[in-house]
Amino acid sequence: MKLKSVSEYIEEMKSMYERAIPVVAPVISNDGLGSVIAIVSYGNGFNPIENATVTVYDSASGEVIEQVKTDSSGKTRLISLPTVRKSESLTPNNPDRAFAVYDIEASSENFITSRRNNIPVFDEEVSIQQFNLIWKFATENQSPTVENEGNPYNL
Repeated sequence: MKLKSVSEYIEEMKSMYERAIPVVAPVISNDGLGSVIAIVSYGNGFNPIENATVTVYDSASGEVIEQVKTDSSGKTRLISLPTVRKSESLTPNNPDRAFAVYDIEASSENFITSRRNNIPVFDEEVSIQQFNLIWKFATENQSPTVENEGNPYNL
């Protein structure tokens, strides 16, 4: 990997800024849909990874729901996912969860895969998930990193 001069780095950042996809407004529907955008990078989030694979799994079954690639800014497109309708989640004393949960995995060649389990997805909301991947040659541990977002939510 060639080191860049400060001016080259500034020009690269300007170019990436001009091509960046803005964060979108919440999805409004009556269908019980929430959304996720994944941002995949390395180097503490400063270097986007283009063409990283982001896979969304159903947390309960492990079934692949969707698989997408990141753009040049390291972001995926908006991924719409079924969830509990907001009207149903606002019912008093409802014993059911007010959200759906998904597992999301980010991977790219030469990087250690990162996975987040039990990501809550709420109706009409966009969840932004940041993945900071680690170079494979930077560590002896080549096992995927796994984070569990499955803390019980008492809403």
